[in-house]
Amino acid sequence: MCVNVVLDLDICPISQPLTRLTETQMNRIIMGLKYPIRGGANIHFDTMYKVSADDHFDMIFSYIQPKKPKAVRVRNETETWLYDGQCENYERVLEMVRRRTAYNKRFTLPEDQIVSYFHSFLTEHFIEKNQLRTELAKGNQIKPSVVYEWFLQYVVREKYQEGQDALQRTRGARTQSEVSKIKAYETKQTKTPYAPVHHIQNLESEGWRVAQVVSKTDSETGMQVGEPDYYVQSHDDSSLDERSENAYMKDLLLDRFGEDLLDMYYSLWLELRYAEYESKKKWASARKVSYKVLNAQITQVREIFIENQADFGH
Repeated sequence: MCVNVVLDLDICPISQPLTRLTETQMNRIIMGLKYPIRGGANIHFDTMYKVSADDHFDMIFSYIQPKKPKAVRVRNETETWLYDGQCENYERVLEMVRRRTAYNKRFTLPEDQIVSYFHSFLTEHFIEKNQLRTELAKGNQIKPSVVYEWFLQYVVREKYQEGQDALQRTRGARTQSEVSKIKAYETKQTKTPYAPVHHIQNLESEGWRVAQVVSKTDSETGMQVGEPDYYVQSHDDSSLDERSENAYMKDLLLDRFGEDLLDMYYSLWLELRYAEYESKKKWASARKVSYKVLNAQITQVREIFIENQADFGH
């Protein structure tokens, strides 16, 4: 800072025109700012910005660095084949895709999505992998039907992958494993219909419960009051006697089968009391055991109940 600004105004550097600072001098000042005192500056920038002081100033003064020229994108052999001067190959393949895809037997696609899948195939697979490079290097002619076949294979893979997406599953998408199991049942290769792991019956066997949506309504206006809520009926709604009986049975099962098998037998006991299945075969399927094993386990639980039925008040 200048001292005695009023008295020494003529000699104060601030009063001198900035034009006296040549470009070289300005550059020196700028370059000097790029390398501040290390200790305190580094601590400050590391604390405040999680970067070093050098990185911070490098970013600020990056505009004075010469910019690297952008790389020129060069078409590969496959893209060049598709988009020549007249785009004839692209048009021929596109016409075949539009004409045939709706009638293929491998998958179904809404007509308004066919072209979208086709362009995804071109950009994400066909051109990206330069799929024609080897054939073009040999001088072979590429038939549109060959590219169309690759497109069908691509869509099949995409549809299987969509089976892992929750939104696409609501639209009917399934994984390859699921499709195989469904076909096995439809072609009579198995008698067990396929049910996904999140099937409601399977979820219940894993401890999940179905909730009912409940809401309050104003009796005069008929309008809903507040937000809807969810009600789940559980075994906690049972009477005190039932809860006591269940707790007692749990102790009996622990004594008979030990901790390793307790959860399995206790869940079977609760299902014997409360669950409803159309048949034992479906019950066995829900518990992921055979029909024979389920009957044996039920017999074991019933024997314990019969042996101690006096304690249950029977």
